[in-house]
Amino acid sequence: MVIFELLIDGNTSIVFNSDSEIINATLIDVSGRRIWNENISISNALTDMQLMSEGIPTGIYIFNISNESVNQSLRIFIQQ
Repeated sequence: MVIFELLIDGNTSIVFNSDSEIINATLIDVSGRRIWNENISISNALTDMQLMSEGIPTGIYIFNISNESVNQSLRIFIQQ
């Protein structure tokens, strides 16, 4: 799985490619609290996911994507 992260006006567009049909996406704050968690069904193609920052305080977060074979994390900055 390959993940690219891009911060745009307080919203994050995440583009990823995976062999798996289901991945787990999680947003965690710096204290370790889970802010958001979702299982996402995808096909064997590039998938673009919008992480909306509305209601999430400005700060640094860890965005984690995992499936049965990969566990990858990104640090992202959310700014309101």
